[in-house]
Amino acid sequence: MVGWKSTTSNMVSIGSDLPNGTYFYVYTVKVNMPDEDDPQTKEYSGYIELRR
Repeated sequence: MVGWKSTTSNMVSIGSDLPNGTYFYVYTVKVNMPDEDDPQTKEYSGYIELRR
């Protein structure tokens, strides 16, 4: 399930407008390297501030 969590409110429903606030994301990808058998996992994270 994909969803966004605000630092100022509970889980927000998909399809609704997000309220103003700061949101934290974690994005995980698997990368297949041509010379390796096992894929490497890389994780990216950060904050997004939404203002309207």
